[in-house]
Amino acid sequence: MKELKKANADYTITELCRVLEVSMSSYYYEPAKPDEQEQVLLDLIESIAEDSGNTYGRRRIHAELNALDHTIGVYKTASLMNKLNIHAIVPKKKHYYPNSGDEHHYAQNLLKRQFNPKTHNTHWVGDITYSVPGVQH
Repeated sequence: MKELKKANADYTITELCRVLEVSMSSYYYEPAKPDEQEQVLLDLIESIAEDSGNTYGRRRIHAELNALDHTIGVYKTASLMNKLNIHAIVPKKKHYYPNSGDEHHYAQNLLKRQFNPKTHNTHWVGDITYSVPGVQH
């Protein structure tokens, strides 16, 4: 953004910001750099997350920081994690099939997963799809 003034010295910053639809506060904004203590915490959080394989969330990282004698709150830990764009990777829950091994009594499994028959025209299969009128899938 500082290149605006260098690009054309005939115009003021106010005029250039108005033409480019950039607010004056955005032009003069400079992000605050973390102080020394915050930088130490950021480095620690990053190493803890990396060591855990990014499976630790804010509570576990908070516990690790407290174990390393850094007194910091859970919400401050969460905000520092957001600053580093660190998010816990949560494994998906495995799906449970309650009766996966039982055959249904009304329709026997005649194919037994043998999908390549020795002769043609001996196995016929179909798909019954039921849709409710007025409901889009």
